Amino acid sequence: MKSLKAVGLAAAVGMAVGHATALAAGYSIYEQGAAALGMAGAGVASVSDASAVFFNPAALARLEGTQMVVGGSLLTPVTSFAGVAPYPGYGVTEEMKRQNFLPPTFYVSRHLAKAYAVGAGLNAPFGLGIEWKKPDTFTGRYIVTKADLRALNGNLSAAYAPSPKWSAGVGADLMFAKVKLQNRQQAVVPGGGGAVTDVAKVALESNYTSGWGWNAALSFQPAPECKLAASYHSKVIVKPTGDATFTQIPTGDPVFDAGVAASLPPNQGVSTVLRFPAT
Repeated sequence: MKSLKAVGLAAAVGMAVGHATALAAGYSIYEQGAAALGMAGAGVASVSDASAVFFNPAALARLEGTQMVVGGSLLTPVTSFAGVAPYPGYGVTEEMKRQNFLPPTFYVSRHLAKAYAVGAGLNAPFGLGIEWKKPDTFTGRYIVTKADLRALNGNLSAAYAPSPKWSAGVGADLMFAKVKLQNRQQAVVPGGGGAVTDVAKVALESNYTSGWGWNAALSFQPAPECKLAASYHSKVIVKPTGDATFTQIPTGDPVFDAGVAASLPPNQGVSTVLRFPAT
């Protein structure tokens, strides 16, 4: 069984021909509301709109009437690096392609009779991707040339305020996620003194698959100018399945190419485990 792993800017995505594990902490997207974004993400204790479904469901009990938040973010991750000894060596520079991602945010809340409230949301708490320029010569092409993680999460929450100072909230999450990974396969050139060359393009792509999670929060306001809160989102485990495709790269040596063709795995099904961490 052959394992293939992609590591990029604040990202780790893995798949294997058969089975592997992928960790998604580096793909976390915390841009879930304009107000919280304006406070550098400090929304757990101070959230005052329907984005409380994400930041702190306990705060839903403090909202009046029906509220709605609809929006999204434009994210453009990009990075580059300069090589060092021993590999890839000084003077080598690599750069990612600039990509645009538009994670959506939709939240709605409703204050019910007495001290109860409910809320629902649709967001993308994890995602983004990497794609390196010049994949035919990129020095890390045997690790990854492109990697993507997409996730869409639905949430239902409820809150209760037993007193003017205290409130609590709980919720359930249903997340759909998929991954894509591309890299190159190398082989030793016969009679080349140990030199290697690219012999195949490897593409692994899963289908959207769902996983369940939960969240809970507490809020305490001892005085109008003081708010304390804590929230917890459980980990979510998703087990997508998909396809692995191997495309041979001819080298011009018919004997060598025939040997490569005979040794490449056939196109086949793959599976992976995505572990979205607790926060």
